[in-house]
Amino acid sequence: MINFSKPIVATLGDDIVLPCRLEPAVDASGLTLERARPDLNPRFVHLRRSGVELQIKKHKSFQGRTSLFDHELQSGNLSLKLSRVTLSDRGTYKCFLPGLDTQSSVQLVVGQRNELQKTKKEHQDNNARMENTLQDLETGLKECRDQIKEQLDKQQTEKEENRKKLQAVEEEITEREQRMDKPERLIQQKESLLKAEWKSNETMRNYEELKMKMENLLEPIELEKRWSQVIGSQLVMAIVGEDVVLPCPLDAPVDPLSMTLEWGRPDLEPRFVHVWHNGQVLLDDQNEAYKGRTSLSINDLKSGDISLKLSTVKTSDTGRYRCYNPKLGKEYFVELLVAAVSWPAVSLAGLHRASAGAVLLCESGGWYPEPELLWLDAEGNLLSAGAPESVRGPDDLYALSGRATVEKRHGNSFTCRVHQKSGNRTRDAHITVPGSTDS
Repeated sequence: MINFSKPIVATLGDDIVLPCRLEPAVDASGLTLERARPDLNPRFVHLRRSGVELQIKKHKSFQGRTSLFDHELQSGNLSLKLSRVTLSDRGTYKCFLPGLDTQSSVQLVVGQRNELQKTKKEHQDNNARMENTLQDLETGLKECRDQIKEQLDKQQTEKEENRKKLQAVEEEITEREQRMDKPERLIQQKESLLKAEWKSNETMRNYEELKMKMENLLEPIELEKRWSQVIGSQLVMAIVGEDVVLPCPLDAPVDPLSMTLEWGRPDLEPRFVHVWHNGQVLLDDQNEAYKGRTSLSINDLKSGDISLKLSTVKTSDTGRYRCYNPKLGKEYFVELLVAAVSWPAVSLAGLHRASAGAVLLCESGGWYPEPELLWLDAEGNLLSAGAPESVRGPDDLYALSGRATVEKRHGNSFTCRVHQKSGNRTRDAHITVPGSTDS
């Protein structure tokens, strides 16, 4: 179950959506679902069993104000719509499936419009200061990374020149030995060149490790910059191929036959994802990437819910969406993060001649955003291994492969773990390496 770390911020009287999603997607239409606030008595906000809501245990302050997206339960969407929020609705809401023993939570913040405007200003000021700090840090790290790359290029050039000198010395040594001439000076020069080559290799390995550390430090900064959100927006996460609902609640019910609504992505050209005008969908200016994949519900429109259904999501759908009603002059932002995951496969690739250890190979394709690949022993300790190879295909999905050399001991068990930081998704593959006494 996906955890949502950022709070949902609403104005008094708004209709909002409290997100809850199973990952990987599981059909939850027949499962018992508890949406609750632990600080209340009774704690239940919405309780569903055997496909029916149990009203008898529901807290009276939520009577008639909660509903699920029934058509989305089969795809693991357990989000709860809460109508006409009040100040007393502030708090932390739990989403719990007893049958799967899994839960998540989300915080709801409710305020008067002037209070939220003040909070938004403070939030924007803090964001600006944080952005400046991150920018300075990012600039410094990139300068350091570039300097390391320059040193690596310099070391590579010196290594190639050294190799040419070593080759020339070895040829001269061979020639003089054939003439029964003892080339002691050349032998000393060869030893000196071999030491220089070893030292160059060590230096390059150190620079490579530093470069990797710089990249690891830059990654969370770039992710934070990419997904920094203004107050009042919401994060929706999905897996490639799913259908998702991008929420956009309005203050009051409207007549769908006389309204104009724009769903768009400001970073696209044309920016329109779905335009509704006077009871019709306007397709002329719709972005080609969304043709045939967007829809609104007339029944939901009548109740003031202009959420957009986006079908068969792709990684390219990742981005910031703007829901705008010109008549009300109101806009609402939703961040959509589409991820792709797959299970890794681990195998015994061969033996390491020098150490007589086993070489393990782990491969996994079809990931987005780019994950990391780790090796663990039977106790869960990280193993030292070379940097995995990551390739981004024409479909924007990443394929990884990594190798690790391990000792052959009786009953040794190892794990290849592919972990995606955004969304906190992990897939493991296990292998047992036969020990030297195994047959």
